[in-house]
Amino acid sequence: MKKSIKWRAWARTGVLGLLGMACVSVASAQTPLVWYKMNEGTGTLVADSGSGAALNATMSGTATWTNSTPSGTGSAVSIVDNTTDANFVSTGSVAGTKLDGLTKFTITLWVNLQSLPASGDRLLSTLSVIPYKGFDFNLQNVSGYSFAPTLMVDGVTGSAVGAPSTSVTSDHSWVFLSVSYDGSLSGGNTTFYSGAASGSLLTLGTASITSGAVDTGAGSLQIGNTTASASDRTMSALYDDVRIYSEVLTSTEIDAIRMDAVPEPSAALLAVFGLACFVLLKLRPRCQSL
Repeated sequence: MKKSIKWRAWARTGVLGLLGMACVSVASAQTPLVWYKMNEGTGTLVADSGSGAALNATMSGTATWTNSTPSGTGSAVSIVDNTTDANFVSTGSVAGTKLDGLTKFTITLWVNLQSLPASGDRLLSTLSVIPYKGFDFNLQNVSGYSFAPTLMVDGVTGSAVGAPSTSVTSDHSWVFLSVSYDGSLSGGNTTFYSGAASGSLLTLGTASITSGAVDTGAGSLQIGNTTASASDRTMSALYDDVRIYSEVLTSTEIDAIRMDAVPEPSAALLAVFGLACFVLLKLRPRCQSL
């Protein structure tokens, strides 16, 4: 009888623990302001699933869909660099939209480099032409497939640009990148993160850049390019699960977003395991009575 009671207690604890893990694996910190899931797989529309009025984007040039994703299922966007610099994903002007005047934000995305990048290549940008208003998430200090993810806010001067002390490498492999900006702080207001489909989230470093709200100007939100320059700012890469939050997220919240794309263990596996525990819980007392 005591063994039966202990077994029941263990099974309940196991099931509850698994359910808790499932909840954590699908938790998404806060509601994204902008969220490009990139699950369409066809057409040129890249829909915004974030809060508020949708800021939908369109695939330009030869940007296309791919089934290579961080999770191994679904779709992502493939952008191939060429001499015309016409392949990217873009919205209309962000002036007057939900991205206008952000004082704080966090950007998260997955990227997979398909060829050697160049310094100045863009991940995500709203930066407009002179006087360079908006934010700009780009690559600097490039060496082969290694780079420093860099954030620029409202300008190109040193005080407007921040980069981490640690570089990231993506050689035909998916890497998770994130940056947070807190315009209410005058120092230590920009933090960079990276990760992969396994392992831990890494804090790459903290920087101090221009403080205050972001003046978005008349630029558009572009993935893989920027309106701020006529030069070639596109790299050959795959992009997936691009999000912008209107808050500075914690490292725990950012890690939950990372694992949304590659839940470990998966919710389906947890459900099966939980069902097995339930069945064993029902059968165990009968076996002990034989």
